[in-house]
Amino acid sequence: MIPGQRLWPQIDKAISDPENCDAWAIYITENSLSSEPCLEELGTALDRALRTRGSSFPIIGIFPSPLDRKIIPSAIATRLYVDLRDPNWASRVADGASVVAPSAPANAVTPFHFQRWSHGNGAPVYEVRPRAGRWYPFVFLVKQEELALLQTVGPGPCGRLPMSMTITDDGPISAEDGRFAGRQISNVIDSLNSGFAYFTTAPSMIAFGQRDGELWTLDPSTFQ
Repeated sequence: MIPGQRLWPQIDKAISDPENCDAWAIYITENSLSSEPCLEELGTALDRALRTRGSSFPIIGIFPSPLDRKIIPSAIATRLYVDLRDPNWASRVADGASVVAPSAPANAVTPFHFQRWSHGNGAPVYEVRPRAGRWYPFVFLVKQEELALLQTVGPGPCGRLPMSMTITDDGPISAEDGRFAGRQISNVIDSLNSGFAYFTTAPSMIAFGQRDGELWTLDPSTFQ
């Protein structure tokens, strides 16, 4: 880019001219997709790239974290995009720009964050939250026969055990034909606010997520 010159003519030339550009990438955040000027600029750039270079032209989305599929532009969402939490993200961008198969293995990333803590005499606490979107109302469940192990469920800032919790407890809840039972709270659990479940001893299986939405089930002793 030449300082002092208008940006869009330079960007347009770079995108449209095969001598200047082999691929095109955009760093996408939830804030940028909520900004009307950013969306207009993105639409213009995508239109230039696809009209002048064709549908096979490499367009690479670079995401710092998972985003709700509904807010991602279709031209990006219909392609494989890169997650910066993947340690091989740079080589994936290079492979995409070169139009070759990925040289590094893909690392599976769960749509939720899970972390173990301990409290009191070492009893387990499980922290969960979605990587994108939100869970509301939030439910945390265990097997029906292990319900007595669950002490309390509440919200707190992500990444540390809360010193105190303000809980809007909706009471007990069951799921999957009564095989699981637990608590429902009307607190929003999102990428910044986690749900914390306190136990006396570790259960064999947990389930969590949004009431009447998708529930995630895992064995906490084996989940990494």
